[in-house]
Amino acid sequence: MSPARVPDELLLAFRGTAIVTGANVGVGEQIALALAGSAQRVVLACRSLDKAEAARHRILTVHPRACVEVEALDLSALDSVRAFVKRWRERGDSRVDLLCCNAGAILVEKACTEDGFELNYQANALGHFLLSILMLPFLVNAPSPRITYTSSGVAFSGVLDPQSAETPGPWSGLTGIRDAYQAYSNSKLYQCLSAEELRRRLARSPRHRHISISLAHPGFVYSQFTQRALPVPQCVVALVNTVTWMFGRSPEQGSRSVLWAALSPSIDPARPFYADSRPSTLPPFCEDDRIRVDAFEMMLRECRAELAL
Repeated sequence: MSPARVPDELLLAFRGTAIVTGANVGVGEQIALALAGSAQRVVLACRSLDKAEAARHRILTVHPRACVEVEALDLSALDSVRAFVKRWRERGDSRVDLLCCNAGAILVEKACTEDGFELNYQANALGHFLLSILMLPFLVNAPSPRITYTSSGVAFSGVLDPQSAETPGPWSGLTGIRDAYQAYSNSKLYQCLSAEELRRRLARSPRHRHISISLAHPGFVYSQFTQRALPVPQCVVALVNTVTWMFGRSPEQGSRSVLWAALSPSIDPARPFYADSRPSTLPPFCEDDRIRVDAFEMMLRECRAELAL
């Protein structure tokens, strides 16, 4: 079943500044395209500037009067996250209405980042965690700011081990598929844990409680993301891609739940996880105070960041 489209009135009501990570292709590009029709400004924050510029031109073909900008951001490098925020501050941008943390990765090879973390974990969870923390001074200046994370239903099968693939080397065959998707599931679980703990801490701060947080599962989407995700022979990849193309969702369909999570007038704290365009609950681990707080504090230490509210 395809998720319901976001009503035009919700899209047209958004008039602020939106930052969309990973907006050069797939679901991220479709999110940016939908927002560009009414937003004051949409920033495509991407690792590849060339691909982001190409996406910008495609968006402007549909919305020629839109203000669409491109900024460099590599979530797998914490220094790149800090540099992005530094540039934002230095050019005098004081307000962000929507931070859409969409970029992600699922790796066909075990790898660690230069910061020393498993790559799925940093690209999907830790990088966006640091970005969210550092952008709070700009989000707080908006009247109804929101942070929305493109999550995944596989977070429900994640385990509490962000370094589960810390030894570099190839994944291969059926074992490789299992290991790759377990690492991806783990990273999405940590994304949910940190997002929920951040939401609770913001809610306790009189100055920050108007910042809402939501997450969304786009579904199984046929895109470049899934096309390069399998550590198996190309003939198997071709078969899986054909099946995904036939029965999976298009990037536009995948963007719908994310847009619902980003633009719904209010977010129910008990149901901040959107799937098939409807609010739902987070993985059960997120309700465990000790697990959630420990994960959050661990990620603060890993980022060498502080959260003073």
